[in-house]
Amino acid sequence: MPAWLPTVPRPQLFERWNNSYKNIQELTNKSLTAIHYNIRYFLSNQLELLQIINHHQPTIISLNELGSSTNIQLIEQLLPQYQIIKAAGENRHGGVVLAIHKEITYIPIDINKPNIAAAILIINKSLYTVASIYSPPKASLPLETMSLLLKYAKNILLFGDFNAKHTSWRCSTINSKGAQLENWLNTNKLLIHNSNMRTSLRSSTNIDLIISNDQPGSVDCSLLPYNCSDHFPIFIEFSNILFTNKQNQTIPKTYWNVFRVILEVIYEHLEEIYHEIQDETQIFSHFQYLLQALKTRVTIFNANKSIRPTLPPSIRILLKYKHYLQNRYRKTKLEHDRLNLR
Repeated sequence: MPAWLPTVPRPQLFERWNNSYKNIQELTNKSLTAIHYNIRYFLSNQLELLQIINHHQPTIISLNELGSSTNIQLIEQLLPQYQIIKAAGENRHGGVVLAIHKEITYIPIDINKPNIAAAILIINKSLYTVASIYSPPKASLPLETMSLLLKYAKNILLFGDFNAKHTSWRCSTINSKGAQLENWLNTNKLLIHNSNMRTSLRSSTNIDLIISNDQPGSVDCSLLPYNCSDHFPIFIEFSNILFTNKQNQTIPKTYWNVFRVILEVIYEHLEEIYHEIQDETQIFSHFQYLLQALKTRVTIFNANKSIRPTLPPSIRILLKYKHYLQNRYRKTKLEHDRLNLR
């Protein structure tokens, strides 16, 4: 049994066995990623958008300046893997889209304001408010609506072209929108994660901003080399926000017969090791770690290509109807309802 040679330290061997499970976990859990892109007319640059999505596979897509002629049906056809939230603009240049991958559970937020699309994401029982915002150059910042978004969840993700200039995020000048946004960020303890970028192709300014209350070191932003629009797309990765990748889910299968045989083979070696240890607590911890590592060693993980309910649809319908009858009888206490439940 080469894996139990005396030349291999036991802790190192157990760690090697456990690492196989850690590698599986890395495949099934992935970081939340996003693309923000001032696309400058969806119809003109949709092919470039598809190239970006196919290459980076983002979880969230934020699009600004769609153009008034873009309808939501066209976007849904182009992005069938995403749930689409669209908000119209105030002019022919405006309009935004927030696209959320169908792996993520979400609740749309009815803002009923132009150029703002928002939703609440539910990830590992935590809530995240995410929004795509476009503020035209001559329009005022929607600070009132942005403040309202902060109340839906304590975790905030805002993507947008705010047309706000400030030296704090690598602009050569400060305009009134930039001063207002800087004050609002400080008041609400929010951070700009791409403050060192030039996102505009027409000038050396950064007007496309990634805002959140996440830790600075956990958010990585990078410009993508696409220039069909007059703005660079931004790829964002939130390493602190992990969710289960349903496409890579695995099913473990443990070979307990092999587990038993290995324990029988190494039993004599265990007696020698534990005979030298006087502390019973240390013996227990060592043996517990051995069993855990050995179980991982004799377990294989098969990819689950499709997720199927445990119960067939007919049984699920009957159970749902049974719950309905139970609730009804609790309220009415009628003999007819009792008989139906029985």
